[in-house]
Amino acid sequence: MTNPSIIFFLFLFFVWLCSFSSKPFSGHLVAGQLTN
Repeated sequence: MTNPSIIFFLFLFFVWLCSFSSKPFSGHLVAGQLTN
């Protein structure tokens, strides 16, 4: 659980959730680019 890559991934995921909740449209665009 102390793997730096896992912590970094969780941090990026948390920031993504924050940006998604505050800016749904931009978050949707980012999600679209990640899936495509």
